[in-house]
Amino acid sequence: MSHFDFENLNAYNLAMEFTLFVRTLKIPAIDRKVFNHYEIALGSAGEAAAALDIIRRGKRDAHSAKIRQVGRLLAGLAR
Repeated sequence: MSHFDFENLNAYNLAMEFTLFVRTLKIPAIDRKVFNHYEIALGSAGEAAAALDIIRRGKRDAHSAKIRQVGRLLAGLAR
């Protein structure tokens, strides 16, 4: 059972799977335009993690770990 309705959406789960797949790719150079998208996504992931911490009063669980993993993946792609 999920704490958030969006986590039950097929689109969300597919996007997560795709993000993990893209992370495995060896991309020699990232176009500046694409890099800006990763920066925006990374900021959104950070906001989501912070909001979850506030809602859950600092209690972290598997859901908190997932959004932080998304942040790590995006940070890696943005490098």
